[in-house]
Amino acid sequence: MQIVVLKYIFWCSIIFVNVTIISTTKSTLQNDDTMNSSTLQLMEESFKGYSVFKKIRQYEMEDVVLCLDSLFTVKKHSIHIAFLGDSLIRNQFLSFTSLIPNYDRNLPFHLKEYESHFHENRNINSPLLNDLLVSFRWRALVNDELLTDFRMWNMHTVDDNGTPDFIFLGSTAHNMLQNRKKTFMEKIGSDLLPVLQKFLRIHPRKQIFWVIQSPTTDLLRPISGPNNHIIHNKKIHQYNSIIRKIFKGTRIAVWDSLLPAIEEYIRSCFLGQFYQYDVNGYKLCDDFIHPGHQVLSMGSHLILNFICNHNNQYKELEDFPDPFLP
Repeated sequence: MQIVVLKYIFWCSIIFVNVTIISTTKSTLQNDDTMNSSTLQLMEESFKGYSVFKKIRQYEMEDVVLCLDSLFTVKKHSIHIAFLGDSLIRNQFLSFTSLIPNYDRNLPFHLKEYESHFHENRNINSPLLNDLLVSFRWRALVNDELLTDFRMWNMHTVDDNGTPDFIFLGSTAHNMLQNRKKTFMEKIGSDLLPVLQKFLRIHPRKQIFWVIQSPTTDLLRPISGPNNHIIHNKKIHQYNSIIRKIFKGTRIAVWDSLLPAIEEYIRSCFLGQFYQYDVNGYKLCDDFIHPGHQVLSMGSHLILNFICNHNNQYKELEDFPDPFLP
């Protein structure tokens, strides 16, 4: 019952939910042949469209196939959607791939498709869906391993599936556990930001999202455990503020659309005194930092709404502007 209530609250309150798009500076627009002032306006209006209830849709698998096929036609290369980060991103990756039809998806033989606790890279590809690639890379820290991913992609000068079309990136919580000389602000601003900006300059039709760290259950109750004095909402807010400040004025988008749903999820857990646990992971109220699959599924549908919004040849969504096309 609480899951149904949560779902109702979310889809009613989605009217007020926006993906946070960081405005592009005038100098960036002037130096980018693809992105210009009119494009930026379309981009902003595109995301504002998600504030309107009628434009949020839940995708059935046949809708996903139509969207991906048409997106392949528009992009003229196989689509690559990449998730890089910690367990928050890993769980979103698992939720997203569950919406892709399992016609011929390939996984390494030693991996279990529905295993949820892994700290390793994982790719799912589908030759039948025009060689679609959805990848996950375990990058819990902002370090050389993460930077190397983008440096390798920056060596590609052709927009093909060698570089991801959409990148969902998030590495916040594990950095809170680090006691190193470099601060989180220095890692993001001095190390990560330059390689991300270079990637977007080389590949102007690609898109990067930083997935904002979600709140923990200490929103409504004290956290028990060894890390309760290290990872908590006050610190999360500080780290998220650093991200917003550094990425302001860049083409890197900050994705925070799920925050209202996660807050409602925590409140629904509070109603049951945080004891609910579902074997399928839909309710993980005893987990202080990871929201359940019901919320993640909402996130996956929002991602699909965004991706398919960029494809004006998908007939059922053809009234949406495509910010990446001239």
